[in-house]
Amino acid sequence: MKSYIVINSVGRTVEVEDEVVKLTPKEFLMLEVILNFSHDKDTMDLEHLIQYVWMDRYRSITANNVSQLFSRVRKKLYNVSGYLDLKRMPNGMICAIIKDGTEILWNEKPPKRYLLITHIYNYLKNLQIKL
Repeated sequence: MKSYIVINSVGRTVEVEDEVVKLTPKEFLMLEVILNFSHDKDTMDLEHLIQYVWMDRYRSITANNVSQLFSRVRKKLYNVSGYLDLKRMPNGMICAIIKDGTEILWNEKPPKRYLLITHIYNYLKNLQIKL
């Protein structure tokens, strides 16, 4: 199972457990702006995001373009990470669901290495864009 993510802003590369995640320049910018965004908030200004990622072409970009880009980044992280999601079971245990259907259970918090990529994946999945 993949356990961590490394983002190299200088080389514009992303690795999950030493496996390179191939992102387009716009996908990389999207991931970069989200990771630099304050995690205390659950909304991001759409215009700010569009201006950062699309720069001079931002006037022709719609919320649908942003949504499609989010989806591609999430899918690429998921395909490399090996996770589908983390969820809390009714009995209070934490369950990591793996792509092959395997489930790993913990009585309390899972080890940090399991949380890093899942946090980013879930953050991308749950981020609300303020229109």
